[in-house]
Formats: sequence, structure tokens, C-alpha cells
Amino acid sequence: MRLGIIRKRIRGAAIIEAAFTMPIILWIIFFILESIMINRLQAAIEAVAMECTFDFIVSKNTANFNTIIAKHLSTSEQKNLSWYFLIYDDLATMCTDTFGEDIIVNSSTRVQLGAKSSTHTKGTRHDKPATPKEGEGEQTITAKSGNAFVLTLSYQYKFSSALVSQFFSGGHNTTNKKAFILWSRGCGVCN
Repeated sequence: MRLGIIRKRIRGAAIIEAAFTMPIILWIIFFILESIMINRLQAAIEAVAMECTFDFIVSKNTANFNTIIAKHLSTSEQKNLSWYFLIYDDLATMCTDTFGEDIIVNSSTRVQLGAKSSTHTKGTRHDKPATPKEGEGEQTITAKSGNAFVLTLSYQYKFSSALVSQFFSGGHNTTNKKAFILWSRGCGVCN
């Protein structure tokens, strides 16, 4: 009789312990899975930035950008990617401008990395070309030899669950606690 009571107490304690520890374990598992997806996308965005930068240095236009992006990101991932250029007359002008203090995600979202918002007084900003209308080719951005440029890619990563977003919210790269901004930059001088 006494052995049966002890077994019931042990089972009850195990159930209570499981009820308290399972949510924490699941939270950690989901956090790890989300971190893996974020790191994979960050690596892909950095590869796109590097390849697009080298392509723009050589070709001085953005004609191959869609092909490069498609090589590294799936069609659904491409929808959240945006990019823009700051093109300068020369390298000396680029070095005196403040291009590194914020990331522009889209026309309404700006992620501030520094203490103040940057103003690009010396560079001309070129956004990702708009989706072409039917029958028209995509607009390409071109530069001249000797032009220096800064290419910024930003990706608005949507969290898989509200639970996981709590781990990432509040940092520099979050917007409204709903998205995590992944970004990469490349710069160079056109041949």
C-alpha cells in the first residue's frame, strides 16, 4: 500500500516538473530553429551583396542583379529584399559622406544604426528599379568609370511566431517588434 502512494507522488511530481520545463525547452528549440534560418538568410544576403558589388564594378550597371539575387534567394524570399545605391563622383567624395548610419528598408521604414539619421549630401540615391510594366524591360541603374558607390541590401525577415519574436525584439535590427532587418553593404569604384 505504501509503495503505491510513493509511486503516485513521484508520477505527480514528474507531471508538474514536465509542465514547467516543457514550455522552456520548446521555446529554446524554436529559438534555435529561427536562429538557423536567420543565419542562412544573412549569409545569402552577404553573398548577393558581394556578387552584385563585383558585377557593378565591372559592368557599371544593374542588368545582372535579378539573376544574382535569384541564384541565392528563393522567389518568396526575394519579395522581402530591397536594395539601393549611393553613387558618388569619385572615391574622395564617398569617403567624406556619412553613408553608414542607417538602413532604409522601404519608403516608410528606416532602421537607425547610429545616434542620428544620416544625410547623404554628396551622393545620389538610386532605389531598386520598380517592377516593369508589361512589355517594358526592367530599368537599369548605370554609372560611369571612376564613380564610387555604396550598395545596401536589406531584408525584412518575418518571424515564424510571436513567441520567438520576443527574443529578438528591442534591438537595432527590429521594426515594430514584427520584423527583423537583415542587411549587408558593398562598396567599390567602377572600372
